[in-house]
Amino acid sequence: MLALVMHNFSQVSPALRETILANCDVMAVFRTSARNAQFFGEFLPELDPQMVAESLRRSGRVPTRPEMHTQMIEHLQRLPNRHCYWYDRRRPYRALLLRVPDLPHPHTSIGLSAQALDAFMAAEQIRRGGVAVPKALLHRQIEARHARLRQLVQPPIQVHRPPVEKSVAEVAPQQPRNKGRKPRLG
Repeated sequence: MLALVMHNFSQVSPALRETILANCDVMAVFRTSARNAQFFGEFLPELDPQMVAESLRRSGRVPTRPEMHTQMIEHLQRLPNRHCYWYDRRRPYRALLLRVPDLPHPHTSIGLSAQALDAFMAAEQIRRGGVAVPKALLHRQIEARHARLRQLVQPPIQVHRPPVEKSVAEVAPQQPRNKGRKPRLG
């Protein structure tokens, strides 16, 4: 499973954006801008009971589908903190509005002060990660993989010609042609 977390969907090129949306099975969409909201609008619920109740109270009628879609995108832009729309493509329903629980700070969970946890992380090199490598090494590894891929996809072509056996016509001396005569066909 791959988790992709980003603050702004416009960080991604349009082609990659379409690929992500087409292949991502689970999404949590928190409060976002109008531009970002338009990319996620297809996952939002078609009806929201609170919005329908509010519309019935104000105008006495149920909002149309385009009105509801517009209201849902506006609602996505105004979500309170710790609220998100959770979309799971494998389920038969559209996105659900959820409240994400408040989590305690990491240092309080383990009974340390913030400074003590920072000191521990620095001493144990936790921020670097267990498999982190310098960028220069990463670049060399990536280039080596690209070279190997090029070699697999476009291997060098080596032509080996078998020795040609000379036919009787090639071995026999050629007779000079009569240049003034037309060639005989057939």
